Amino acid sequence: MAENDEVTKDFNSCKRLRSTQMAQMTKLYTELETQIIPRTNVDQVKCLFEKLCDKFELFKTAYLECLDACSDSGIIDSLEATYRSCQYKLKRCSNKECCKQCRYVMFKGTMTKWPVQKLAQGTTQIP
Repeated sequence: MAENDEVTKDFNSCKRLRSTQMAQMTKLYTELETQIIPRTNVDQVKCLFEKLCDKFELFKTAYLECLDACSDSGIIDSLEATYRSCQYKLKRCSNKECCKQCRYVMFKGTMTKWPVQKLAQGTTQIP
C-alpha cells in the first residue's frame, strides 16, 4: 500500500506542476495577444514568444512525467487531449505574422525538440 501511496503522490505532484505550467502559458498567451496588436512591439512580442516556448518545454516535461506516473487509461487519454490542445494553441500562436518573424530567428538553434516549423507542418509526434 505504501508504494501505491507514493505513486499517487508522485502523480499528483506532476499533475500540479503540469497545471502550473499550463496556467503560466495561458497568462503569456493573453499578454502576447495584447502586445501583437500594435506592430511596434516586435521586441516585446519576441521576448514573450520566447518565454512561451520555454514554458511549453516545461509543460511538455511535466506532461511526460505525468504519463510515466499514471496507469489509468482514462486519465492518460485526458492528459493527451490536453497536451494536443496546448500544442495546437502554440502552433496557432506561432502562425501569427508577428510571431512568424520572431520564430524565424529563435528556431535556428535547438531551442526545442519540436520546432515551430514542424508544429506548423503538423509533423510533430508525441514521443
